[in-house]
Amino acid sequence: MIKKSFTLRVLAVSFLLLALPLLIDSFIFFQNAYQNAITAAKKQLKEEANLRTYSLMASAPVKQVLLNEMDYVLNLSTQIEKRQFDHLSNEFQEIVKLWGRFRILLLEFEKDGFYKIVAASEEKLVNTYFLSNQQFDFVIEKGSGTFLRYLYSQTTQEYLPYLFEAQMIYSKDSGQPIGILLVASNFEKQIETALAPGSQLRNVQFAILNADDIIIKSSDPLLGGQFLTAISPERRRQILVTRQLGDIQLSATKLPVLNADNPPFFEFVYHGQAQIAYQVHIPGTNLSLLAFTPKKEYFSAAVRHFLLLYIVYLLILIGGGAVTFWLSHWISRPLRQLTHVMGKVSEGHLDVRFKEAPLGFEINILGGMFNQTLDTLLHNIQQAEDERIKKQTFQKELELSQEVQKSLLPVLVPHVKGATAAGVYLQGQEAGGDFFAFSQKKTKKGEELLTIAVTDVADKGLTSCLYSLTVRSLYQAYLTLSDDIGEILHSTNQAFIQDTEDTGMYAQFFLGFYFIESRVFSYYTCGYIQGVIRRSDGTIEQLKQQGIALGLKSWGKLTPDTLQLRSGDILLLYTKGLLFLPAAEKKLNDLLQKQLWETAQGLANAISAEVLTNASETSQEEEVIIAILKVE
Repeated sequence: MIKKSFTLRVLAVSFLLLALPLLIDSFIFFQNAYQNAITAAKKQLKEEANLRTYSLMASAPVKQVLLNEMDYVLNLSTQIEKRQFDHLSNEFQEIVKLWGRFRILLLEFEKDGFYKIVAASEEKLVNTYFLSNQQFDFVIEKGSGTFLRYLYSQTTQEYLPYLFEAQMIYSKDSGQPIGILLVASNFEKQIETALAPGSQLRNVQFAILNADDIIIKSSDPLLGGQFLTAISPERRRQILVTRQLGDIQLSATKLPVLNADNPPFFEFVYHGQAQIAYQVHIPGTNLSLLAFTPKKEYFSAAVRHFLLLYIVYLLILIGGGAVTFWLSHWISRPLRQLTHVMGKVSEGHLDVRFKEAPLGFEINILGGMFNQTLDTLLHNIQQAEDERIKKQTFQKELELSQEVQKSLLPVLVPHVKGATAAGVYLQGQEAGGDFFAFSQKKTKKGEELLTIAVTDVADKGLTSCLYSLTVRSLYQAYLTLSDDIGEILHSTNQAFIQDTEDTGMYAQFFLGFYFIESRVFSYYTCGYIQGVIRRSDGTIEQLKQQGIALGLKSWGKLTPDTLQLRSGDILLLYTKGLLFLPAAEKKLNDLLQKQLWETAQGLANAISAEVLTNASETSQEEEVIIAILKVE
């Protein structure tokens, strides 16, 4: 009996010593598994939302500096006070012809909060009313602002989202506001891209919210018209009357919001289920992006792990009790500890470590080796994850840079009487935003001319491409307003300086006018854009390097150089990337002397085949732009 009683007591004590720690550990495991799952979900939501927000911000088509320049160039306050609205409408139409995708409106205040459209890029909108909404209150207070609003499209027979950039126009005499300038662009494509699937999370959804926290678009169509913040009856009436949401039906009640004390993370209830959400503001707009996923999935996963662990623990209790009863508990304890640690690691708990135990002997040595191996493994895993994220981010930026770079290059080169033009672009390891452009223009005196522009923006990557896009937009806008190269470059530089501010970004820029009838070529070089003329008699002349690059400082009066071109002359411009290719410049001069090229395209093909592709046996780091004009 004593032996039996002692055996039972040992067995009971053994089970007690095993069961209590395992029970406590299981609850801790359950809590940790659940919290880790929620933390991982929030991290993924944040990464997904920020990445899509970055894409939306980069693709926003309208910038505030554009409105500032329109106000300055068109002298809107003076024209409003002089009631020259027909002239303004014509100017707006010319600008839209150049850009092709914007709506431009000029509003004038009237009584009782009405805003009359007095000038517009679309004649049918003139003398109609732009129904007021609360975004104008912010614009009037701050002087400028951005908001999204749905407009009806006659083309698609539906309401489409438009992003509005607004700026107040003030009287030069009284300083009082006398109008509002609006530039709107269709934002449908950008929203659809932001809501496209592709998340690594399970059942992740995305939504775009306006300034009222109303969901205007979601990957879940049933969420459209729902809102997260209470809306006053007056605001609801204003939204419905002015059709600010187009065909979207506004919900009667707001979505229940839970655990909102840790912004931008919070939870809300949708279809009776709690959703984990992350909301991030989209810079440059009054919109925000919401990423959310059902919370119950992570709780269910934690419960499954908890039950699995209990089954494992039950087996350990039964087997461990028998082993403890028949074998020495003190000798087997370090081995069980090591087994337990290894099991936890196999389940994903990489923060556990083996601790040396009395009488562990060789087991302690094995445990120390296991700890060292686990530390090394964790270090390698972290390094691999860091490299993966870095590579993924770089790849996405590279792809976006290449898309922007493609949009910078011309699709077609205009046909010019008595001359031919062509361009060559050779891509480097990274897109840098270099571009060339040809366009025809008629001066105010009625002279036909061909404009030639070549740009080489500092640095590489997406930022350089976006700045290059800014340079192209600015110079094309001023090209429609002036026939003077010096004035165009001065205005472009002033606007570019406002956009770059203290970033240190600059752009080397060449602008030339070829007068088709007189064959006179007038040009000015801002920075280091090389240019040569191969005369019909075979002599080669270097173009002058006149000024500093765009974006470095403000200029005074600019005076372009003028040359007389004759039949058979070839004008060739190229960026500094050519100079990094071994012997490329010498081969270029040899090609110019090689034969009498009949067309600019023929010379461009020869340059691509012989100078650029054969200039180096190694990979090309710098991109190269070459623009050619051949006088017939």
